[in-house]
Amino acid sequence: MTKGEDRGGRVLVVYDGSAACVACCAIAPDPRRVVLWMPPGGSGHSVEQVRSAMTHQARLMDLGDVCDADGRAAWREHPGPLGETRMLLLAMERGAEVGCGRVVWPVVCGPDLDGMSAAAETAELVTRLGWIAFPGGSPRIETPLADLTPEQVAELLEDLRVPAELLGASAGT
Repeated sequence: MTKGEDRGGRVLVVYDGSAACVACCAIAPDPRRVVLWMPPGGSGHSVEQVRSAMTHQARLMDLGDVCDADGRAAWREHPGPLGETRMLLLAMERGAEVGCGRVVWPVVCGPDLDGMSAAAETAELVTRLGWIAFPGGSPRIETPLADLTPEQVAELLEDLRVPAELLGASAGT
């Protein structure tokens, strides 16, 4: 067991409005332990629209909770080359605050081996930084769908019999 995995089994899922986000919630062993987290900025939709879509998805999937970055984070509309890393740092910090042992990043890279490698390395490095910042335990960043294509995510959702309404709820509109 790694540091943070004994934090009551709560899981923070980064909400990005994608089918992959829905899939990450659908494959969770206990949906009531899932916390949907809205990163600050960058979605192209208003905070109210995203929060409404996120809350709707949580209600439809019977998820445990929703939260956002509380406006505390410095974020730019164009976060630059370290944007995903900063987002994961914020997610890890928020996950630690709400008692999550894992943070799930719904990144999908398909057959792009370089993309998969970069996602896995970024997740591991942010996890290790968390262990330094939170010696008592911080969440582990996971990328369970990184090796899938968007088509495979759609097949997974179909296999899990996820209602189409959930995919509309995740659109952020």
